Amino acid sequence: MTPELRQLRYFVAVADETSFTRAAAGLHIAQQSLSQQITVLERALGARLFDRDARGARLTAVGQLFLPEARAVLARAEEAVATLGRAVRGEIGSVRLVFLATTANYLLPPVVRAVRERFPDLAVTTAEASIAELVDGLREGRFDLAFTRPPLVEDLVSRTLLTEEVCAVLPAEHPLAGLAAATDLTEAG
Repeated sequence: MTPELRQLRYFVAVADETSFTRAAAGLHIAQQSLSQQITVLERALGARLFDRDARGARLTAVGQLFLPEARAVLARAEEAVATLGRAVRGEIGSVRLVFLATTANYLLPPVVRAVRERFPDLAVTTAEASIAELVDGLREGRFDLAFTRPPLVEDLVSRTLLTEEVCAVLPAEHPLAGLAAATDLTEAG
């Protein structure tokens, strides 16, 4: 039988405290329950882990060999949980980023660079697409996120990252060249 993580925690606590009483107090469980779990662990492993006497609990030779292994298993379990947390937060794994060509030159390089610096365990793949391909790909799950321009689509969550001014450039002799603002231009059209 493979020991449960809880039993390994109990074993390490008794080994650290050299006392079932102090270990039980630190674990916030009854001493009798702790003693029973250690006995179950010893039976499952087929080895006595502690010598018990009135002064406390001392590791046997087998227990001394088992202690670093138990610590390693517990540390690895904690690492696995931490890795899962990072994955849930989107810090590791992969992200598929799609973009419009008009956003690529100035927006894409600094964003990808910042993501790679902050989240080195996150693989970023990029693809260029038309607005229709971009929207369909997000809806179908082929892409995780996109850089696009308005108009925004109601069934997709969007955040404005930046705004930019747009200007019209006309020859000086063009009839609209004398207008002062875009509103003048739209009213003239």
